[in-house]
Amino acid sequence: MYNIQVRQKIAAGAIQKFTKKFHSAGILETVSFRFYPGQQLDLEIMARVNRLGGSYVNIFNYSDGSLSLVAGDDDYFRETVGIPINRGEQLELIVTNKSIVPLGGDAEDYIYDFNVHAFINEAVI
Repeated sequence: MYNIQVRQKIAAGAIQKFTKKFHSAGILETVSFRFYPGQQLDLEIMARVNRLGGSYVNIFNYSDGSLSLVAGDDDYFRETVGIPINRGEQLELIVTNKSIVPLGGDAEDYIYDFNVHAFINEAVI
């Protein structure tokens, strides 16, 4: 068993990708997302597993088929996914901060941070 954690900040109006490689095969059991107070649903996270052959699996579609991304404001989400993974594949997060700094506003107030935690069970698959 091992964990992958991504905690980053993203500026207003920015879109960024963050990737972490899986260091061994197993099952991606759960992924949790923490959104901090004041984000007002402006921070969106799409999470997927990038396969070695170039395809990918959207974590939310795999688990319940109804979502493609999550957004929040002082929220915590935990998805049980059960996705088989191989060594070298990647957890990829595509993060969008849709906030707009108002005229005369302080851009520092619109830099949002997030925390994503993935738990991998190295069981034989």
